[in-house]
This record gives sequence, C-alpha cells and structure tokens, in this order.
Amino acid sequence: MGAEDSRKAVEHLYSLITGSPAFASFQSPLNIADWAKAERVKELLDSVPRIIKKVSEVNPLCHNMTNLVVQNMAANVALSM
Repeated sequence: MGAEDSRKAVEHLYSLITGSPAFASFQSPLNIADWAKAERVKELLDSVPRIIKKVSEVNPLCHNMTNLVVQNMAANVALSM
C-alpha cells in the first residue's frame, strides 16, 4: 500500500511478471511482451513442440483453484496437458 520508492516497486513487479518463476525448470526463449507482436507468432508456434516435449519430461505439479462452475473444465484442461 504505497511503496516509498514507487519506481523501484514497479520495476520489481515488472521483473516478476516478465521473468520465469523461481520454480520454473527452463527459460522460455520468448519474452511475454514479444508474444503480442505479429512477427513473433511463427517463432511462438515453432516453439510449441519443444515446449510440450519439455513439459512431458519435467512432469510439473499443477495447482488448480476453481469453483463449482468451472471445475470440470479446469480438470479436463489439466488432464489434456
């Protein structure tokens, strides 16, 4: 609720949003900000098979917090991954 140095707080928040979480086992070659650029779509699509292979090798833990409305859909998405 109101940092003493707001610029430093914003920079820290930005680094948390754009960086990989501490539990991530690999760094994505694409920056989140780059995904919005149309010329990067092909690179993103080309990286999908590698990312899917990596997820199947690592077998990450997935935590879902849902409600009664979407729990079935969320479970199906998690199972499909």
